[in-house]
Amino acid sequence: MAPFSNTAPKPELRFPLNFRVLMRAWDYLFFKPGIFEPDQNKSAAWNRGGYLVTGLSHCGACHTPKNGFGADRRDRAFAGGPVQGWFAPRLDGAARGGLKSWSVDDIVEYLQSGRNAKSHADGLMAEVVVNSTSKMSDGDVRASRCI
Repeated sequence: MAPFSNTAPKPELRFPLNFRVLMRAWDYLFFKPGIFEPDQNKSAAWNRGGYLVTGLSHCGACHTPKNGFGADRRDRAFAGGPVQGWFAPRLDGAARGGLKSWSVDDIVEYLQSGRNAKSHADGLMAEVVVNSTSKMSDGDVRASRCI
């Protein structure tokens, strides 16, 4: 393949986050570094799902509401929220709007194909399915529904 010229886009952080010192302050207030800590009271599948959902897949990045500074509202993890003109629905066990009425097979089918009898993926979630969850192993997809 022949090389081609490409210009990297300029950073698109809005004021005031385009100042590094303010980003350091944001990190201090909201970024909590660490590794996934397995819950010894939960099954191996639940911990595998927890690792995938909160770490590698970072589902909460879209499905957790943000505060006024753009940080996750940890007290409302997976409670849904607006993302780039779309609405990321709840992923918690809420009876209305959550995944309580979805079976394991419903969740697996949705993550693997982007559709099931209850819903279909569109917009940003369709990209997630095409580029990520559809390529996960069956075991990982089944584990992802655990948390």
